[in-house]
Amino acid sequence: MTAGRIHCLTASTLVCMIGIFLFTFAPCRGAQSKPYSDDQVVETLSINEMEDVLEAEGYTDYELGEDTIILKMDDTKVLMIFPDKRNSIQMVALFDYNTTLEKVNEWNKNYKYAKIYLDEDNDMVLELDLDLTGGVTIARVKDFLLTFKVVLTAFYDEDW
Repeated sequence: MTAGRIHCLTASTLVCMIGIFLFTFAPCRGAQSKPYSDDQVVETLSINEMEDVLEAEGYTDYELGEDTIILKMDDTKVLMIFPDKRNSIQMVALFDYNTTLEKVNEWNKNYKYAKIYLDEDNDMVLELDLDLTGGVTIARVKDFLLTFKVVLTAFYDEDW
């Protein structure tokens, strides 16, 4: 009887160990998958949901705020602003460049979606907005990030 009991105990221990193994490592597989499919439509995005998108796109250098994310993009700090309703995203970068209003206006004539303006301190502000009203795909949100990166590169290529 003792031998049978040890055999039974060993089988139940084995079942427990398998259960613990599956429970422990199953979340790791899920953590590697994308938080959203690219064709999923969203009308709002929270800070945490946007963090999931950033991580899926390989961004790791960022800080979360209550209504903002400060993201490092090509050695530039970019502020992502999420209004109260979370139905739009605004990306903003500030530059302490000495430039003229004529050059700023010329940029705005050539770039359809991104805009530059001079703030009250005469700093240049590069801004791009994404409206989520009516719904956009996660692929479009990812494209928004890429668009800002491309615009940022074009900005640095300008002779300010």
